[in-house]
Amino acid sequence: MEKAKWCAYCGHLHALTKTIERPNSYIKSFGKYIHVCLSCIKKHRLEHLPEYTPSELQKFVDGMRMNAIVPTILMSENGEEYLTFHNGQGTLLSTKQMEFIANELLKTIKLNGLDEFIEEENQDNYMSRRFLSDPENKDKYLVPFEGLNIKRKRFNINKVWGFTCGNCSKKMSSKDGGDYFTISPNWPFTGKTERACSEGCIKVIAKERIIDWIYSSSFQRYFDLEKLDERLIEFIKGERQTLRKF
Repeated sequence: MEKAKWCAYCGHLHALTKTIERPNSYIKSFGKYIHVCLSCIKKHRLEHLPEYTPSELQKFVDGMRMNAIVPTILMSENGEEYLTFHNGQGTLLSTKQMEFIANELLKTIKLNGLDEFIEEENQDNYMSRRFLSDPENKDKYLVPFEGLNIKRKRFNINKVWGFTCGNCSKKMSSKDGGDYFTISPNWPFTGKTERACSEGCIKVIAKERIIDWIYSSSFQRYFDLEKLDERLIEFIKGERQTLRKF
C-alpha cells in the first residue's frame, strides 16, 4: 500500500497523491518535485502534468531537507573511534542510510574538477554574505566604500597644526583654514590613517586602497572595476553634505 503524503497545496495528508515536477507558479518551496492530492490536482488544473518519478537520491535529499545531519563519534570498547551521524532530533542514522550516503559521496568525489567547483561555490557564498549585490550587474558586488571611512573636515583656526597631503605632498595648515579629507580604513580595507588636501587627492588614495585589497584578495571578477572611478567620485562627493570641524 502506498504511503500517505502531504499535499503541497492543501497541506493535508492523503493516501492518494500525484507526484509532479514543481510548477514555476508554486513558490512555497523550491524543490524539484511536489506531491498533490487528487482534489487539488483538479482544483489547480494540473491534470496535464505527467507523473514525476524522483531518483532515490532526490527522495533521500528531500526527506532530509528539514533535518540537518550532524557528525558524531562512536567509541568501541577497545577505544577505537568511528564516524556516524545523527539528525536534528539526535536520532542516529541507520546503517542503510549511512551506506547510501557513503556510496553517493564516493560517486561525487570522482567528478572531474570537483575541487575547483567547491572552491568557487564557497567563495561565491562568502561574497554574497558579506557584500551587497551590484544592481547594475547581477554577477558583481558593490565595493564597500563605507569601510574606507572617508570624512570631509574643516580646519579649526583656533588650533595650530598642519599636515602633508598623502597624495600630492602639499602642506596644509590650520592657519590657512579651509577643508581637507581623511581616510581611516576599517574592514575589509587595511592601512594607516591618511589626510588629503582635496577630493581629487583623497580619490587617488582611496582607489589605491581599494585596488590593493581587490588584487591581494583575488577578488577581481567580483567587482565592476570599469565603474570604480565613477562610483568612488560619487561617494566622496556625498561627504560634502557632512562637514566636521577639527
